[in-house]
Amino acid sequence: MNIFQVHEIINIAMAVNGFEQRQAPQDLPTVWVEMSGHIGRLRVSVQETGWERERIGNDKDFDFDLTEQLIEEEMDEYKAYMASITPNLGEEAMQRV
Repeated sequence: MNIFQVHEIINIAMAVNGFEQRQAPQDLPTVWVEMSGHIGRLRVSVQETGWERERIGNDKDFDFDLTEQLIEEEMDEYKAYMASITPNLGEEAMQRV
C-alpha cells in the first residue's frame, strides 16, 4: 500500500463522516479511522445510524494491511459500502488521489 491509497481511504471516510458530531439519533453514519503504526494496519469502523454510548460493536469494519499491496477487491468493497450508506457522497470523494 502507498501513501496515496491511504489518503484515498481517509478522504472517503471524512467525506462520509463530515466534521460535525455524529451521535444518534441523527441517523447519520459515524466513521472512525484508526492507524496502528506498530502493526501496519489501518482500520475504518462504521456505525450506520450514529454513535451511541451503550452500543457494542460496529455495523462494518474494514482492515487494511499497510505493509502489503492493496487488494483492489477490498478497496472496491469499501468504496461501494461507503457510497451505499451516504447517497450524496460526491464523486470527488471517490476519485483516486
